[in-house]
Amino acid sequence: MFKVKGPFLMSGIIFSVVVLIGWAAEVQSQEKYPTRAINVIVPFAPGGSTDVAARINASFLSKKWGVPVNVINKPGGNTIPGQLEVYSSPPDGYTMLGDGLPMCSLLEVVVKDLPFRVMDRAFIAITSFSPQDIIVPATSSYKTLKDLMEDAKKDPENFVWSSLGGVSGNDFGARMFFKAAGVDVGRTKPVMSKGGAQGAALVAGGHIKMDVSTITTSLPHISAGTIRVLAVCFDKRDPLLPDVPTTAELGYPSIYLPFWQGFSGPPKLPGHIVDIWTKALQEMTKDKEYLGQLEKARLRLFYHSPREMIEYIKKEREVAEDVYGVKKK
Repeated sequence: MFKVKGPFLMSGIIFSVVVLIGWAAEVQSQEKYPTRAINVIVPFAPGGSTDVAARINASFLSKKWGVPVNVINKPGGNTIPGQLEVYSSPPDGYTMLGDGLPMCSLLEVVVKDLPFRVMDRAFIAITSFSPQDIIVPATSSYKTLKDLMEDAKKDPENFVWSSLGGVSGNDFGARMFFKAAGVDVGRTKPVMSKGGAQGAALVAGGHIKMDVSTITTSLPHISAGTIRVLAVCFDKRDPLLPDVPTTAELGYPSIYLPFWQGFSGPPKLPGHIVDIWTKALQEMTKDKEYLGQLEKARLRLFYHSPREMIEYIKKEREVAEDVYGVKKK
Protein backbone atom coordinates (compact mmCIF):
# COMPACT_ATOMS: atom_id res chain seq x y z
CA MET A 1 0.00 0.00 0.00
CA PHE A 2 1.26 3.48 -0.93
CA LYS A 3 1.66 5.72 2.12
CA VAL A 4 1.99 9.51 2.14
CA LYS A 5 4.87 10.63 4.29
CA GLY A 6 6.77 13.71 5.35
CA PRO A 7 6.14 17.02 3.61
CA PHE A 8 3.46 15.60 1.31
CA LEU A 9 1.30 14.61 4.27
CA MET A 10 1.82 17.99 5.93
CA SER A 11 0.97 19.84 2.70
CA GLY A 12 -2.25 17.88 2.38
CA ILE A 13 -3.23 18.67 5.94
CA ILE A 14 -2.46 22.38 5.50
CA PHE A 15 -4.43 22.51 2.26
CA SER A 16 -7.44 20.84 3.91
CA VAL A 17 -7.30 23.22 6.85
CA VAL A 18 -7.13 26.27 4.52
CA VAL A 19 -10.12 25.01 2.53
CA LEU A 20 -12.12 24.41 5.71
CA ILE A 21 -11.22 27.83 7.09
CA GLY A 22 -12.24 29.48 3.81
CA TRP A 23 -15.52 27.58 3.73
CA ALA A 24 -16.24 28.47 7.36
CA ALA A 25 -15.45 32.12 6.69
CA GLU A 26 -17.78 32.16 3.68
CA VAL A 27 -20.60 30.56 5.67
CA GLN A 28 -20.02 32.97 8.52
CA SER A 29 -20.08 35.99 6.19
CA GLN A 30 -23.32 34.73 4.65
CA GLU A 31 -24.92 34.31 8.05
CA LYS A 32 -23.96 37.82 9.13
CA TYR A 33 -25.76 39.72 6.34
CA PRO A 34 -26.90 42.39 6.93
CA THR A 35 -24.57 43.99 9.45
CA ARG A 36 -24.94 47.67 8.49
CA ALA A 37 -27.35 50.13 6.90
CA ILE A 38 -28.94 49.26 3.56
CA ASN A 39 -29.83 51.97 1.04
CA VAL A 40 -32.81 51.41 -1.25
CA ILE A 41 -32.67 53.73 -4.25
CA VAL A 42 -36.08 54.85 -5.53
CA PRO A 43 -35.72 56.70 -8.86
CA PHE A 44 -38.86 58.77 -8.24
CA ALA A 45 -39.74 61.72 -6.04
CA PRO A 46 -41.17 61.06 -2.55
CA GLY A 47 -44.89 60.40 -2.22
CA GLY A 48 -45.59 58.19 -5.23
CA SER A 49 -46.66 54.57 -4.93
CA THR A 50 -43.15 53.19 -5.62
CA ASP A 51 -41.75 55.37 -2.86
CA VAL A 52 -44.56 54.62 -0.40
CA ALA A 53 -44.32 50.87 -0.98
CA ALA A 54 -40.53 50.94 -0.57
CA ARG A 55 -40.85 52.78 2.75
CA ILE A 56 -43.45 50.35 4.12
CA ASN A 57 -41.26 47.40 3.11
CA ALA A 58 -38.11 49.08 4.46
CA SER A 59 -39.76 49.61 7.85
CA PHE A 60 -40.55 45.90 8.14
CA LEU A 61 -37.06 44.83 7.02
CA SER A 62 -35.36 47.26 9.38
CA LYS A 63 -37.24 45.84 12.36
CA LYS A 64 -36.57 42.27 11.26
CA TRP A 65 -32.85 42.68 10.56
CA GLY A 66 -32.01 45.24 13.25
CA VAL A 67 -30.24 47.59 10.81
CA PRO A 68 -31.43 50.81 9.13
CA VAL A 69 -33.01 50.30 5.71
CA ASN A 70 -33.00 53.77 4.18
CA VAL A 71 -35.06 54.84 1.18
CA ILE A 72 -33.10 57.32 -0.95
CA ASN A 73 -34.99 59.22 -3.66
CA LYS A 74 -33.11 59.86 -6.91
CA PRO A 75 -35.78 61.20 -9.32
CA GLY A 76 -35.32 62.36 -12.89
CA GLY A 77 -33.78 61.25 -16.15
CA ASN A 78 -36.41 58.58 -16.91
CA THR A 79 -35.18 56.74 -13.77
CA ILE A 80 -31.81 56.10 -15.46
CA PRO A 81 -29.46 57.97 -13.03
CA GLY A 82 -31.01 56.29 -9.99
CA GLN A 83 -30.84 52.86 -11.56
CA LEU A 84 -27.28 53.44 -12.76
CA GLU A 85 -26.23 54.09 -9.16
CA VAL A 86 -27.50 50.63 -8.20
CA TYR A 87 -25.86 48.96 -11.21
CA SER A 88 -22.55 50.64 -10.34
CA SER A 89 -22.66 49.58 -6.69
CA PRO A 90 -20.81 46.57 -5.26
CA PRO A 91 -23.03 43.45 -5.35
CA ASP A 92 -23.03 43.13 -1.58
CA GLY A 93 -26.70 43.78 -0.82
CA TYR A 94 -26.19 47.22 0.73
CA THR A 95 -27.42 49.24 -2.27
CA MET A 96 -30.70 47.97 -3.67
CA LEU A 97 -33.38 49.24 -6.07
CA GLY A 98 -36.97 50.06 -5.24
CA ASP A 99 -38.18 48.60 -8.51
CA GLY A 100 -41.38 48.94 -10.49
CA LEU A 101 -43.18 48.65 -13.80
CA PRO A 102 -41.71 51.76 -15.54
CA MET A 103 -38.06 50.90 -14.91
CA CYS A 104 -38.45 47.23 -15.84
CA SER A 105 -41.06 46.58 -18.48
CA LEU A 106 -41.17 49.99 -20.19
CA LEU A 107 -37.68 51.49 -20.02
CA GLU A 108 -35.90 49.54 -22.74
CA VAL A 109 -39.02 49.64 -24.93
CA VAL A 110 -39.32 53.43 -24.81
CA VAL A 111 -35.73 54.63 -24.24
CA LYS A 112 -32.91 53.59 -26.53
CA ASP A 113 -29.16 53.23 -25.86
CA LEU A 114 -29.39 52.66 -22.11
CA PRO A 115 -26.10 52.41 -20.17
CA PHE A 116 -27.25 49.06 -18.71
CA ARG A 117 -29.44 46.06 -19.52
CA VAL A 118 -32.62 45.76 -17.47
CA MET A 119 -32.53 41.97 -17.32
CA ASP A 120 -28.95 41.97 -15.95
CA ARG A 121 -30.10 43.13 -12.53
CA ALA A 122 -30.73 40.67 -9.69
CA PHE A 123 -34.49 40.36 -9.29
CA ILE A 124 -35.74 39.93 -5.72
CA ALA A 125 -39.54 40.18 -5.62
CA ILE A 126 -42.68 42.03 -6.61
CA THR A 127 -44.40 42.95 -3.36
CA SER A 128 -47.48 45.08 -4.10
CA PHE A 129 -49.37 47.08 -6.68
CA SER A 130 -51.46 50.23 -7.03
CA PRO A 131 -54.86 49.70 -8.68
CA GLN A 132 -55.36 51.82 -11.81
CA ASP A 133 -58.64 53.15 -13.12
CA ILE A 134 -59.99 54.90 -16.21
CA ILE A 135 -61.57 58.20 -15.25
CA VAL A 136 -63.64 60.83 -17.05
CA PRO A 137 -65.27 64.12 -15.94
CA ALA A 138 -68.46 63.60 -13.95
CA THR A 139 -70.13 66.14 -16.25
CA SER A 140 -69.29 64.16 -19.40
CA SER A 141 -71.74 62.07 -21.39
CA TYR A 142 -69.59 58.95 -20.92
CA LYS A 143 -71.47 56.46 -18.77
CA THR A 144 -69.57 53.34 -19.80
CA LEU A 145 -66.18 52.34 -21.16
CA LYS A 146 -67.88 51.56 -24.46
CA ASP A 147 -69.15 55.15 -24.67
CA LEU A 148 -65.61 56.42 -24.23
CA MET A 149 -64.19 54.08 -26.84
CA GLU A 150 -66.84 55.01 -29.39
CA ASP A 151 -66.02 58.70 -28.99
CA ALA A 152 -62.29 58.01 -29.36
CA LYS A 153 -62.97 56.08 -32.59
CA LYS A 154 -65.40 58.69 -33.91
CA ASP A 155 -63.16 61.74 -33.42
CA PRO A 156 -59.60 60.80 -32.37
CA GLU A 157 -58.16 64.19 -33.39
CA ASN A 158 -60.20 65.89 -30.67
CA PHE A 159 -59.83 63.16 -28.07
CA VAL A 160 -57.76 64.87 -25.35
CA TRP A 161 -56.17 62.77 -22.61
CA SER A 162 -53.47 63.07 -19.95
CA SER A 163 -50.00 61.60 -20.45
CA LEU A 164 -47.04 61.50 -18.08
CA GLY A 165 -44.74 60.44 -20.91
CA GLY A 166 -43.62 57.10 -22.28
CA VAL A 167 -41.97 55.66 -19.16
CA SER A 168 -45.11 55.77 -17.02
CA GLY A 169 -47.95 53.49 -16.09
CA ASN A 170 -50.39 56.27 -17.00
CA ASP A 171 -49.20 56.42 -20.62
CA PHE A 172 -48.95 52.62 -20.84
CA GLY A 173 -52.54 52.23 -19.65
CA ALA A 174 -53.87 54.86 -22.04
CA ARG A 175 -52.15 53.14 -24.95
CA MET A 176 -53.69 49.84 -23.86
CA PHE A 177 -57.06 51.59 -24.01
CA PHE A 178 -56.49 52.94 -27.52
CA LYS A 179 -55.17 49.58 -28.71
CA ALA A 180 -58.28 47.81 -27.40
CA ALA A 181 -60.50 50.46 -29.00
CA GLY A 182 -58.74 50.14 -32.37
CA VAL A 183 -57.62 53.78 -32.33
CA ASP A 184 -54.28 55.06 -33.63
CA VAL A 185 -52.83 56.88 -30.62
CA GLY A 186 -50.84 59.08 -33.00
CA ARG A 187 -54.08 60.73 -34.10
CA THR A 188 -55.18 61.61 -30.55
CA LYS A 189 -54.27 64.67 -28.46
CA PRO A 190 -52.22 63.86 -25.33
CA VAL A 191 -51.71 66.65 -22.82
CA MET A 192 -48.46 66.31 -20.91
CA SER A 193 -48.91 66.37 -17.13
CA LYS A 194 -46.27 66.76 -14.43
CA GLY A 195 -47.78 64.05 -12.26
CA GLY A 196 -50.76 61.84 -11.59
CA ALA A 197 -52.42 64.43 -9.38
CA GLN A 198 -52.36 67.02 -12.16
CA GLY A 199 -53.84 64.57 -14.66
CA ALA A 200 -56.72 63.73 -12.34
CA ALA A 201 -57.30 67.44 -11.67
CA LEU A 202 -57.52 68.10 -15.42
CA VAL A 203 -60.22 65.44 -15.68
CA ALA A 204 -62.07 66.80 -12.65
CA GLY A 205 -62.04 70.28 -14.21
CA GLY A 206 -63.41 69.00 -17.50
CA HIS A 207 -60.29 70.07 -19.41
CA ILE A 208 -59.57 66.60 -20.86
CA LYS A 209 -61.69 63.60 -21.74
CA MET A 210 -59.81 60.77 -20.04
CA ASP A 211 -57.01 59.81 -17.70
CA VAL A 212 -55.62 56.51 -16.44
CA SER A 213 -54.95 57.13 -12.77
CA THR A 214 -54.26 55.34 -9.53
CA ILE A 215 -57.31 54.82 -7.36
CA THR A 216 -55.45 56.64 -4.59
CA THR A 217 -55.18 59.73 -6.77
CA SER A 218 -58.76 59.45 -7.98
CA LEU A 219 -60.48 59.00 -4.62
CA PRO A 220 -60.58 62.66 -3.49
CA HIS A 221 -62.23 63.61 -6.80
CA ILE A 222 -64.62 60.65 -6.57
CA SER A 223 -65.64 61.82 -3.09
CA ALA A 224 -66.09 65.37 -4.40
CA GLY A 225 -68.27 64.11 -7.24
CA THR A 226 -66.09 65.65 -9.95
CA ILE A 227 -64.98 62.50 -11.76
CA ARG A 228 -66.58 59.25 -12.87
CA VAL A 229 -64.71 55.93 -12.83
CA LEU A 230 -65.58 53.77 -15.82
CA ALA A 231 -63.39 50.76 -15.12
CA VAL A 232 -60.62 49.33 -12.95
CA CYS A 233 -57.70 48.03 -15.03
CA PHE A 234 -57.50 44.61 -13.41
CA ASP A 235 -59.22 41.21 -13.36
CA LYS A 236 -60.74 41.62 -9.88
CA ARG A 237 -62.87 44.44 -8.50
CA ASP A 238 -61.21 46.70 -5.97
CA PRO A 239 -62.61 46.89 -2.41
CA LEU A 240 -62.55 50.69 -2.55
CA LEU A 241 -64.70 50.73 -5.71
CA PRO A 242 -66.87 47.59 -5.39
CA ASP A 243 -69.49 48.87 -7.83
CA VAL A 244 -67.01 49.67 -10.62
CA PRO A 245 -66.50 46.87 -13.15
CA THR A 246 -63.09 45.66 -14.23
CA THR A 247 -61.82 45.94 -17.78
CA ALA A 248 -61.84 42.14 -17.90
CA GLU A 249 -65.55 42.05 -16.98
CA LEU A 250 -66.30 44.55 -19.74
CA GLY A 251 -64.63 42.38 -22.35
CA TYR A 252 -61.23 44.07 -22.50
CA PRO A 253 -58.84 41.82 -20.57
CA SER A 254 -55.90 43.29 -22.51
CA ILE A 255 -56.31 46.49 -20.48
CA TYR A 256 -54.58 45.01 -17.46
CA LEU A 257 -52.41 47.35 -15.42
CA PRO A 258 -51.41 46.53 -11.85
CA PHE A 259 -48.82 49.27 -11.27
CA TRP A 260 -46.48 47.06 -9.28
CA GLN A 261 -43.65 47.73 -6.83
CA GLY A 262 -40.81 45.52 -5.69
CA PHE A 263 -37.07 45.09 -5.22
CA SER A 264 -34.02 44.34 -7.34
CA GLY A 265 -30.29 44.47 -6.75
CA PRO A 266 -27.13 45.06 -8.77
CA PRO A 267 -25.93 42.44 -11.25
CA LYS A 268 -24.13 39.42 -9.80
CA LEU A 269 -25.74 39.80 -6.38
CA PRO A 270 -24.80 36.59 -4.49
CA GLY A 271 -27.49 33.95 -4.29
CA HIS A 272 -27.41 33.77 -0.49
CA ILE A 273 -28.29 37.49 -0.27
CA VAL A 274 -31.17 37.01 -2.69
CA ASP A 275 -32.33 34.12 -0.50
CA ILE A 276 -32.17 36.25 2.67
CA TRP A 277 -34.28 38.98 1.03
CA THR A 278 -36.71 36.45 -0.42
CA LYS A 279 -37.25 34.72 2.93
CA ALA A 280 -37.81 38.06 4.69
CA LEU A 281 -40.27 39.33 2.07
CA GLN A 282 -42.23 36.07 2.10
CA GLU A 283 -42.51 36.40 5.87
CA MET A 284 -43.60 40.03 5.40
CA THR A 285 -46.62 38.99 3.30
CA LYS A 286 -48.05 37.21 6.35
CA ASP A 287 -47.39 40.04 8.81
CA LYS A 288 -50.62 41.70 10.02
CA GLU A 289 -48.96 45.06 10.69
CA TYR A 290 -47.47 45.14 7.19
CA LEU A 291 -50.78 44.19 5.57
CA GLY A 292 -52.48 46.91 7.58
CA GLN A 293 -49.98 49.49 6.33
CA LEU A 294 -50.58 48.39 2.74
CA GLU A 295 -54.32 48.77 3.25
CA LYS A 296 -53.86 52.24 4.72
CA ALA A 297 -51.70 53.26 1.74
CA ARG A 298 -54.31 51.77 -0.65
CA LEU A 299 -51.82 49.30 -2.05
CA ARG A 300 -52.59 45.67 -2.75
CA LEU A 301 -50.48 42.60 -1.97
CA PHE A 302 -49.00 41.16 -5.20
CA TYR A 303 -46.11 38.93 -4.16
CA HIS A 304 -43.99 37.28 -6.87
CA SER A 305 -40.82 35.31 -6.13
CA PRO A 306 -37.57 36.09 -8.03
CA ARG A 307 -38.35 33.52 -10.73
CA GLU A 308 -42.00 34.62 -10.97
CA MET A 309 -40.91 38.26 -11.15
CA ILE A 310 -38.62 37.57 -14.11
CA GLU A 311 -41.36 35.72 -15.99
CA TYR A 312 -43.91 38.43 -15.20
CA ILE A 313 -41.60 41.18 -16.50
CA LYS A 314 -40.85 39.28 -19.71
CA LYS A 315 -44.56 38.92 -20.46
CA GLU A 316 -45.31 42.53 -19.52
CA ARG A 317 -42.51 43.73 -21.76
CA GLU A 318 -44.01 41.80 -24.68
CA VAL A 319 -47.28 43.65 -24.07
CA ALA A 320 -45.41 46.96 -23.98
CA GLU A 321 -43.62 46.22 -27.25
CA ASP A 322 -46.97 45.50 -28.86
CA VAL A 323 -48.73 48.55 -27.40
CA TYR A 324 -45.86 50.93 -28.30
CA GLY A 325 -45.41 49.37 -31.74
CA VAL A 326 -41.80 48.37 -31.12
CA LYS A 327 -40.33 45.51 -33.13
CA LYS A 328 -38.90 42.68 -31.06
CA LYS A 329 -35.15 42.29 -31.22
